[in-house]
Amino acid sequence: MKKRDLPFIPPFYTKYINLVPDDMELISGLITSKNNLYALRAHFSGDESLSYFRNKWTIKDALQHNIDNERIQAYRALAFSRGEINALPGYNRELYAKYAYASNRSVEDLLKEFVLVRNSTIALFESFSENMLLKQGTCSGTKLSVAALGFLTIGNTIRHTKIITQYFLKLHNKSSSS
Repeated sequence: MKKRDLPFIPPFYTKYINLVPDDMELISGLITSKNNLYALRAHFSGDESLSYFRNKWTIKDALQHNIDNERIQAYRALAFSRGEINALPGYNRELYAKYAYASNRSVEDLLKEFVLVRNSTIALFESFSENMLLKQGTCSGTKLSVAALGFLTIGNTIRHTKIITQYFLKLHNKSSSS
């Protein structure tokens, strides 16, 4: 399924899903966004505990958030694909970040976990039939499809890859050249 084939995009999730090109296939998007985020490892230098603005996340926090979000969206997709009729709750990303203690982990460890989680997500979405991708459920008070959750996952990774590239790595390059 391509993003342009989504029957609808819930308004709250457009800022993530719209980062995905319209002609991108779901599975190839999951693979490409995984590879693009993982490729940033070559640019990390040990100052990944710095935040790009005061009271903002660090690279480690952003990576941990991506892992947590991925697990949550994959669970939602599984539940909806299996016909879950109960509304699923939202989650507080700031609270998750606070108690994840990402600062106690290495970037390499976080990236390794991200790849494992993403590969599991890819296997899950590869198992869905076209009908399963179109099934819908409710989470955070919003109705969305299994496919939309997949593209949301891709968009979230694209967003955090851009943030890491534009803010963290730009700051690192400025401090390295000083």
